[in-house]
Amino acid sequence: MTDTIASTNPNWRKLAWGLALLAFAVPFIVGFFTEELNWSPFDYVVWALLLLGLGGSLEIAARLVRTRQARVIAMLAICAGFFLLWAELATGGISRQLIG
Repeated sequence: MTDTIASTNPNWRKLAWGLALLAFAVPFIVGFFTEELNWSPFDYVVWALLLLGLGGSLEIAARLVRTRQARVIAMLAICAGFFLLWAELATGGISRQLIG
């Protein structure tokens, strides 16, 4: 028996993509209740692409990385990259620090 997430919990994909859908829906719903969140359609497209990229990358890591320890490290690196990219797109602060 292989040591994969899919073999230990067959519903992990449904849960992960459901959380991604929830993460996509939150800004949309919050936008109805406050004027402070003013996203354009382009912002929603970028957010959807970020979430699809994150989910797809995590699925690839879950399927291709053999050991549990290496899989956890790969998934943490993917999540760290996602959060860095998200923060950069939201504020531009990282590139401003690097450029000077």
